[in-house]
Amino acid sequence: MYGFRRARPAPAARNLAKTSIQIVLFWGTFLFVLPALVVALERSLGWPQFPSGVTRIAAVVLFAAASLLGQGTPLPYDAPRALVTGGPYAWIRNPMAAAGMAQGAAVALWYGSVAVLAYVVAGGVFWHAVVRPVEEVDLVQAFGEQYIRYRTRVPLWWPRRPRE
Repeated sequence: MYGFRRARPAPAARNLAKTSIQIVLFWGTFLFVLPALVVALERSLGWPQFPSGVTRIAAVVLFAAASLLGQGTPLPYDAPRALVTGGPYAWIRNPMAAAGMAQGAAVALWYGSVAVLAYVVAGGVFWHAVVRPVEEVDLVQAFGEQYIRYRTRVPLWWPRRPRE
């Protein structure tokens, strides 16, 4: 439904290749190309940027930490065959989206760009309002009561200690 499909079993090398292509095309576009265009526009308008050694170090640390969160699929197009509820998924329902926004915030810190941060917030609002509802319908259809129980137990945005 809606372009989601269950990931097919595949050798590790194929999954690595597929994930690498998704990272380069999708995340490369949204975390590097588009923010660079936003910064170029910002500079052409004479808006100030505030990069410093401290913000750049914070950006690298935040980007690296956010990059370690994922255990799911990089894009819902290749939807999971099994419901993942452990690890970061026990604390927050979509750590992949949260990690993507944290990576975007890290890019904003790197550039010292308020406009890139606004772009990240707009992307989060879009994900929350458009992508998430469709993805959740798909998860209910795929995993039924198991996902419904998970959804009532685990918060969407604000991480909390897993309930036993």
